[in-house]
Amino acid sequence: MESEDDVYRDIERFLIRIKSSAELILNFDFFEACQDPSNGVIFRRIAGKILAQKTRSQNFNFLEECQAASFHNHTKQHIFFLDEVPELSIEQNFGCFVVDTTNIRRAEVLFQVKEIRVNQKYRNWNFLSLIKHPCNALIITDNYIFFNDRSHENMISILKNIMPNTLKENFEFHLTIIGAHQDPEQRYQVEKEKDRLQKFLSEEFKYSINLTIIQKYHHDRYIFTNYYKITSPRGYSLFRNNRISENLETTLDCKSIAYFSGDYSAETVMLEELVKCRTLKNDSNLLTSDYAGNKINRLLT
Repeated sequence: MESEDDVYRDIERFLIRIKSSAELILNFDFFEACQDPSNGVIFRRIAGKILAQKTRSQNFNFLEECQAASFHNHTKQHIFFLDEVPELSIEQNFGCFVVDTTNIRRAEVLFQVKEIRVNQKYRNWNFLSLIKHPCNALIITDNYIFFNDRSHENMISILKNIMPNTLKENFEFHLTIIGAHQDPEQRYQVEKEKDRLQKFLSEEFKYSINLTIIQKYHHDRYIFTNYYKITSPRGYSLFRNNRISENLETTLDCKSIAYFSGDYSAETVMLEELVKCRTLKNDSNLLTSDYAGNKINRLLT
């Protein structure tokens, strides 16, 4: 486990490197905070670098605005810095990740890399609980996701272990699944698969879920959430009757969007891949038989 100083340094590096499209929004006077000696040295160092490099604005009404579902449907990335610990359930209601100075080590989940070896000791996707985190949108890309009789078993297990347990009743979770076999003879019925999956979702989760399935070819196999990029070289139809065959064993690569090493940035890779997904979603040649749902997803707007 990292020390608090290490976590602060991780936060510092992340805030300096994060894509310029992310805006920092504060509900306190940034200049005063930078000068206040009662704030720690590390905070003031981070603040000084942010002051010099990042777009920022102030929103003193944040605590009221963030309690409305509409607030969380904007397209721009935001990071909020507050001068108090609000008595709000932002994580439970809206799937937003919250860290404060009383539990700064929680931020470790934003900087970790986890490789999960999926082998015959596992019976399903329960190991995804190792990286479960707050989120309100999810995208899965896999051309074989509805290819065979393993599909439904695997999809149910994945969603059980990565989707949030709770969200605000009138707040929609966005779920989009993209994939199509190259062989036209292997096409599936999107409406049938959507109805089947929607039935499970309605029974398993108490909040509203906006599900879209798009039958278009996508080269790579990913799971994207608001905060994570997960890659599975062998795809997401690994288990059959609670078993995995030896030839399907694989290693999942799980990185948060805050992870970077050298020139590699997980956030940059994820944004590039989401552009591809957005292009598929908005394709003017997309037939009505190629998708089911309204194609709405926060990650694709």
